[in-house]
Amino acid sequence: MKLGQPGNIIDELTSIYAIDKVNIALTHGTQEGNFAALSALRELGIDRVVTDMAKPRPLWWGCPIAWGLMRQVYKPQLY
Repeated sequence: MKLGQPGNIIDELTSIYAIDKVNIALTHGTQEGNFAALSALRELGIDRVVTDMAKPRPLWWGCPIAWGLMRQVYKPQLY
């Protein structure tokens, strides 16, 4: 994939992370909505997520400690 050129992001992600297409969920929206989506994944027993945030904002400042969300694969802590 080249910057500014059309491509298939799903194929790129499956190649980069060596995962099946059924394991990819792309979200976009408010901070609260993305946080809710990640919480739902944890409730489903999903133990690893790759995420990337373009602009960290105040709601997210506490999350890296609790969730390990800043551009990395994480395993959520069970409380």
